Amino acid sequence: MIVSEDISQIVDSARVILDRMPRVYGECLYISALFVAMINDNTKLDAKLVVGSLVVQDEIIFNHSDIASAISPSGDILRNWGGHAWVSISGTIYDFSIFRAIHSKYKPEVISNILNILNLFDETSYLIYDSDELKKIGVVYKQYEELTDSDILLLLQSAERLDLINN
Repeated sequence: MIVSEDISQIVDSARVILDRMPRVYGECLYISALFVAMINDNTKLDAKLVVGSLVVQDEIIFNHSDIASAISPSGDILRNWGGHAWVSISGTIYDFSIFRAIHSKYKPEVISNILNILNLFDETSYLIYDSDELKKIGVVYKQYEELTDSDILLLLQSAERLDLINN
């Protein structure tokens, strides 16, 4: 079970990542990979990097396509990947990139029209919520893949090559 001290440490870690991460296409993958590595290296929690689709009020915001097989040591983020990445810890969704996506020049067009629920927050906000409770308000995180430690390492290496984590 996650206690309030764990939540505080998670939020503090996420703020460090968000403060240092520049805006890039696919930042949800990089932010989530960094977050999972930081949490798993520094706590007893078991954070998972998952990818999938995000649907809000029956509108697909991010539509999953296979990514695990496309992550390679020489590749950077897939420009054509339209899915979303987030962190899962004990059934709770930790999405530290969604509000940045809403306010980003890289956002899908549909996001401007559909995310009224989420537009209540500014770009420095984050989402920590039970997935079942989110479904009740029409926000569905549909997980398709759980990335491996090897995938996360490749994403971190990619982020380093892109000079995203050297700040």
